[in-house]
Amino acid sequence: MADDLLDELATKAATTTPRDLVGTLESVVGQKGKLGLKESAKLDTSWKIPSTSLVVSSDVFGRDQDKENIINLLLDDTCDAESLVTMIHIVGMGRIEKTTLAQLVYNDVKVLGKFDTRAWVYVAENPDPLHITRTIIGGIDSSPCILDNFDLLQTNLRKN
Repeated sequence: MADDLLDELATKAATTTPRDLVGTLESVVGQKGKLGLKESAKLDTSWKIPSTSLVVSSDVFGRDQDKENIINLLLDDTCDAESLVTMIHIVGMGRIEKTTLAQLVYNDVKVLGKFDTRAWVYVAENPDPLHITRTIIGGIDSSPCILDNFDLLQTNLRKN
C-alpha cells in the first residue's frame, strides 16, 4: 500500500504544483500510522558542500521577480548604511534554490555597482559567529584571518 501511494505521489509530482504536492505529503504524514510508516532520525546535513558566490544563471528559471525584489531592497536609497544594519532573509524549504537566488543577487550588475565591498559567506546549520566574521574579513582582504577574539574581529570588520 505504501509503495502504491509513493508511486502515485511520483506521478502527481510531474503534473502538480509544489504547493499541491506539499499538501499531499502532509496528508501522508497524517496517515503514517495507518500506512505502517515510521519516522526516521533527522537527516544529517553536516556534510553539505559549502556554497560559493558563483552561479550559472542559464540554469535558473522562475526567480526573476524574487531577484528584482531583493535587488530593489538592497538599492533602496532610504537606507542609511552607516547607521542601520539590514538583513534580508531568504527562507523556505530545502531544495527550492534559496542559495541560487542569493548568488544571482550577489552577482547582479546593479549590485556590483552599488557596493564597493562584498563578501560571500557560507553559513552552516549551526552558525559560529567567530568563523563567520573571520570568513567575511578574509573575503574582503583576500587573505585568511587568524584572529580569535570576537571584539577584535568586529573592530577589524568595521574598519574594512
